[in-house]
Formats: sequence, structure tokens, C-alpha cells
Amino acid sequence: MKTLLCKKTVCVLAVFVVLAVLAVGAFLWAAPAPVQSGEAVPAQQPVNQNNILTNDKIQLITSNEPYSLKGAGTTEGYYYIETNSDTMMSANIRYIDYATCQDISLSSNLVEEQNSEANESFLSSTIGGSVIMTSGDQVYVVCFGVPELYDEYKEDSRPRIVRMDKNGANREIFYRGADGERLLSVWAADGAYLYGVAECTKDTGEQAGTTSKVVRISKQEKTIEYLGELPENTNLIAAFGRNLVFHQITVQDGADGSADAWENKILCYSVDEKSYCVIKEWQQKENLNAYVYEDTLVTVNTDECWLAVQDIAAGQEKIRVDLSSQMALPNDSDDPAPIKTYPLWFDSCIDGRFVFADVASEEGFFYAVDLKSGECRRIALSYYDEEKGSNYPMEIVAKSDTAYLVVTGKKSSPVAAQGKDGTIAESTRLQTQYGIITKENYWNGKAEFRTVERSDVF
Repeated sequence: MKTLLCKKTVCVLAVFVVLAVLAVGAFLWAAPAPVQSGEAVPAQQPVNQNNILTNDKIQLITSNEPYSLKGAGTTEGYYYIETNSDTMMSANIRYIDYATCQDISLSSNLVEEQNSEANESFLSSTIGGSVIMTSGDQVYVVCFGVPELYDEYKEDSRPRIVRMDKNGANREIFYRGADGERLLSVWAADGAYLYGVAECTKDTGEQAGTTSKVVRISKQEKTIEYLGELPENTNLIAAFGRNLVFHQITVQDGADGSADAWENKILCYSVDEKSYCVIKEWQQKENLNAYVYEDTLVTVNTDECWLAVQDIAAGQEKIRVDLSSQMALPNDSDDPAPIKTYPLWFDSCIDGRFVFADVASEEGFFYAVDLKSGECRRIALSYYDEEKGSNYPMEIVAKSDTAYLVVTGKKSSPVAAQGKDGTIAESTRLQTQYGIITKENYWNGKAEFRTVERSDVF
């Protein structure tokens, strides 16, 4: 779940941003080739409405939250990665089938040993972390890589992308990264390409240091192109039409590095026209947070507690909602649920609704704002989180045409992890429990769902 930054929470992040501001500079874009220093910045262009209407749209295929543990959903099922507790960070790919409500190991053949190359769900190493995603009829696993640990882990430290069929068959190394390269966790795709960001580190020479580059990888040719350089602390957050959307944070010249001196920009880049525009900018002290949903920009002010929806192409505000007054309404209950403070946690925009929680509340419910009508409703669905020791909103992790896959609980379960030497180690793992609920029941707060049953047969 992503935080909507308020004055209390931004102070916690200040330490991490001090390192990022060293790379503040122009937002550079070039033709599909490595960007050289000194190249001119293309002129700012308006968002091209024709790009928005193209049939081959670019879509985000991962969570837009950096290094999220969420998996990837299709209309038939949900894929996720379960990491083991060994030194190589081995992992297994699991699949939840909506039709049968079964959570199984993703493998097209049955094997006796969970952690063996014969099991198509097994990943021998995910050193540095990984993310799973789907595009078209194939599944991709991005292993980020840790170039600074090459001496210890050798080839396992290199970034790579593994591709396979939806049932786990025909697995191959789709892309293997170069020396000093690290892939980041947010990705988008169209019919021909994957789009993401790579950090490239050079240890020697005049250009020594780390640069972040926007990349696209051809699904057919398996080749990588570098679309341009990014300053540090600029993250891919969304895609729409033929555009990639980035969030950039910089610090004003001469500032002391405090959060109040941060500047935020939402940048929209056309991959076809090789041009960009700024669609939103604000000072951090304004306590705004922005999210792109389809072709709109949703902005939330956590001080004044309002939400605004802006048409990106037209640049016009479509609706503004006073959240504090909306959330004070009974919302189908005799008991009002007013906001007492405004530390809001954003979860997602889904099916035309902006979903968030008031973390000061102990009831653990979500609120949902209809992005067309502005109606705000309380979603009275929650579960007890064993790890946090409190109630937590029932989060949507994926959807089909008629239903949502939701988190219904978390509990510690015993697991037996088999090492490469064949030894078995007993441990516990906090496992997420899932359920499938109709969209109608979810939005009406009815806790009627089918429980997903987990199977550990391989």
C-alpha cells in the first residue's frame, strides 16, 4: 500500500532523498541509443491526443510502488513469487486459479522435489529481489541483480528476465543484463516491447558513477534499446496511450535538504515522438500526492483532505471532492465515520474508484471515491493481520471480469526448505490468505467470498 505523504511521513523519507538529489538536472531524452552528456533537451510538447487513442497502448504490468511484493493478475488467475529463506534467495512461482480457487505451484509437470530444476516453478536465485509480470500470453520474472556483489555471487548477481508460457513451460532466459547493470521493479508493455528503467554503474573513467536509463526490450528480438537518461529519484509510475509517466523529486537550489524544499513533477513522455511534458508540479510542503489512472491524473491533498481528477490530454480539472465532508456521512450505516486526522494511505485506482484508508482509524476499513460522481463510500471489509497485530483493509490484488482476488488474512505457517545440498531446514513463513469476491459484494462491503485453498503438492 502506498502512503499519501503528509508532514509526519515525509520527515521519515528525508534521509533517503538527500543522496538522490545529487543527480538533479535536466530530464534528458534521445533517440533509441545511449544518451551522451551534453545532448540538448527536446522542447516540451503537449500530450498528443492521437497517442492516447492508439490501439497498441502501453500499459503498466507491475505495481507502480517500487519493490512491491504484489504479483501479476490476468482474467484467469494470479501469479506471485514466494521467496525461500536460503542464502541464494531461491524462490517458487505460484499461481491462483480463479475457476478452481486453488493456489498451486506453477509447473506443467509434477515433480517430487520442490526446489529442483525439474520443477518449473523453481528459481534457483533471486539475489537482489524480483518481480513477476504478464504480457500477452507469456509470464516474465525480472531478477533485478546486484552488480556490487558479483565477486560473491558471480552470474547470480547479474540482472536477468526469465520468460515462460502461462503454465510455466518453455522457460528461457529472455534477457541477461550487462556488467554493472541493475533493473528496477516497475515495468510497462505494449504488444512489441517491455519498458522499464535500468541503473548502469561505471567504476572508472570520466563518466564513472551511476545513471538511470529508460529502456525498452523487444519481445521478438530480445534486444535492449536505451531511450534516454533520468536524473536520480525519478521513478516510472504509470503508462497511458503511447506514453510513460514518471514522478521526479528534486531539491531547490540553495536549500538545506529539508522536505519542505522538495519539488515534485509528474512527467509524461511519448515513446513515439521522443518528447515530454510536465503535467503536474508542486512543492512538497503542499502535501499533495498524484496518481495516474487511465488518461486522468488523480491528485490528493492530505492537509485539506480533498481529491481532484484532471484530464491529462486537455489539462482540465473534471471533478474535485471534499473528502472530509464525504467521509463524515453515514455511508449506509447509522454510525458516521468521520476523519479525525488526515494520514491517508493510498491503495489503488480500480474500476473507476480511488481506494484509500485512514490509518488513524482502528476499524481497518477502506474508503472508495467514485472518480466520475465524487461519491465516497466506506468499504466495511477487513481482516486481522497477525504480523501487525491489528485490523487491516481487505486489499484488492487482482481482478477478473466479474470478481476481485483479495487478501483475507495472514498467518504463520511451518515450511520445510530444502537446500542445494539436499538438507531440510524447518522454519516458519508468514503466508497470505486469499479469497475471491464478486465486485458487487466488495463495493457493498459484503464479506461473502470463496476461500482460496493452498496446495503444496509439486
